[in-house]
Amino acid sequence: MARQPPPMNAEQTFTMDLGSAILNLRAAKTHLWELHREFTVDVDTAIEVERGLDSVIDLLQSDIALVRGWPRW
Repeated sequence: MARQPPPMNAEQTFTMDLGSAILNLRAAKTHLWELHREFTVDVDTAIEVERGLDSVIDLLQSDIALVRGWPRW
């Protein structure tokens, strides 16, 4: 019988979910520039949206760091 890994705790689940969101936002940035190349989005709009995505990624990375820094009671 195969051993089951132990269930993840809330911190691990939170970190994994935010990590997945960061990966999805990075993929969205790639698709954004594909839209620009296909002339669907102009360069100024693409740059503005990319900056917004970068800001959200930075915030999510900060949230992960905060959660990992919480004291253990």
